[in-house]
Amino acid sequence: MPPKSDNQKRESNILDASLKLIIQYGYDKTSMNDIAQEAHISKGAIYLHFESKDALFERLLWREGLAYAELWLNRVDNDPNGVTFASMFKHLLYALANSPLMSALFKRDKRVLGAYLKREPNRIQNALIMRQQLIVELQEAGAIRRDVAPDVLSFIMGMISYGLISIDDIIPKESQPPLEATIEACSLILDHALTPETITDPERAKQALRNLMATARTMLNQKQ
Repeated sequence: MPPKSDNQKRESNILDASLKLIIQYGYDKTSMNDIAQEAHISKGAIYLHFESKDALFERLLWREGLAYAELWLNRVDNDPNGVTFASMFKHLLYALANSPLMSALFKRDKRVLGAYLKREPNRIQNALIMRQQLIVELQEAGAIRRDVAPDVLSFIMGMISYGLISIDDIIPKESQPPLEATIEACSLILDHALTPETITDPERAKQALRNLMATARTMLNQKQ
């Protein structure tokens, strides 16, 4: 449902407060009263924008998902080597690392997402399908070796992404190398393993990512 009020500054304030509390305490433990207190507004003011906590959270997912997608695309567009699979994946990891809510959604974090997970079982599956389609298009553009199956590459991307955002559960932060060094090393390894010596159609490769982002925007706007 679209917001009922056009006070964009107040809406943004509500969403910022919601994001902070949900990441810290989880969706189930965050109440509308908590959000109102964090946003320094009345509980009634929240209902001027959102009819329920579920509607608020859907809007928050839409905002954070769009920001994540735009950050990824902008990083790729500004990278001279952005047409390679390794570079695209590198920027995906940077975007994911900068989005705690998308990271929680990706790894299906029960502490953060709580009961919401049971109501949105298809969101991750849709992302996996889109990612696999992107790999197929990149292979057709000559940006990735064709001797590795798209579903296998998609699975490998998932393993690396999940490991990056979940490693804190196993290795304490003080024992980890810098995040940037880890992402750059992953990109270097994938580049050597998967990038052909010559990319036959670099513009088609970059357009494939733009098409993916256009599809993602359409899907997100349908949730708006």
